[in-house]
Amino acid sequence: MLLLARTLKLSRTVSDCNTKHYLEINITSKKMLSKYLGRYYRESPDGELKMLNPSTDEHLIGKTVYFRSPITCTCGDEVCHKCFGFTSTLNFDISDGVAAYESEEVTEHTLVTLNLLNCWDISLRQSATKPIFI
Repeated sequence: MLLLARTLKLSRTVSDCNTKHYLEINITSKKMLSKYLGRYYRESPDGELKMLNPSTDEHLIGKTVYFRSPITCTCGDEVCHKCFGFTSTLNFDISDGVAAYESEEVTEHTLVTLNLLNCWDISLRQSATKPIFI
């Protein structure tokens, strides 16, 4: 998913791709709800498209919500503004780095995990080459 997102650019011409594909997300807490600030959603698959505001949409906690997403956008190698969310209107400098903005937290955790695995692998290889004396 991360590699796919790296090739996408924010569209300068398409504001809404009208995709019929949504990500089903179960909102479990207020903290989780706040992570979707400015994202477009529907409360049901055929419901009205709305922009999420955590302070007014607390009724969504405990429910499954249908979100627009860059992953399901039908613009090909670009992402429409509705699938990206409200932040697409703030600054076009992010158009060259959709993935850098959306996956910063994932990338950081991935790099930490890969670094730990690499260190663990090196220490195992070093201990395997040393003779064990009993």
